[in-house]
Amino acid sequence: MNRKAVRASLVGGLSGVVFLFGLTIAIMSGHFWFFFLAALACTSLIGSLSTNDIQANLGGFHGFIFLMGLAVCSIFGWWPWIMVVLGISVVLGTLQGVFAAAYPDKPETQKVHEEPSHPYQQGYQQSEPAEYYKEGENMYQYLPQASTDYEAPQSQYPQEIPGQR
Repeated sequence: MNRKAVRASLVGGLSGVVFLFGLTIAIMSGHFWFFFLAALACTSLIGSLSTNDIQANLGGFHGFIFLMGLAVCSIFGWWPWIMVVLGISVVLGTLQGVFAAAYPDKPETQKVHEEPSHPYQQGYQQSEPAEYYKEGENMYQYLPQASTDYEAPQSQYPQEIPGQR
């Protein structure tokens, strides 16, 4: 097992433990929403650290700030503090987008549009079938196919036997 997989499983498991511990405290205490949202915030942050992807880490931090803001709002009252939390979330989302554009983790692989060798002008044109095919190391020739006349009926209709009426 490589180090990344061990790290991901350990931190992911820790994230689950933090959530269950926070949920237990939230149920047993008199401040359910505060402890529940704080546990979710910590779970978001810890869970995002299970990967080496910087965008995932920033997303986890953004979730942490938002959920902790909601937890604080549950203590001090929702209005007007929810607007502050939403404003901070918008600013963090914008900064995360700017950071993602400035420092991409992976090089973008964009396919350059190439013009086809014969442009589409007259609809679908069936290509000529191959005469040979390869199976393993051997080359085989396709068997000729009998042309089928699709206009003619494919079944034989029963003929009346004379004299049976």
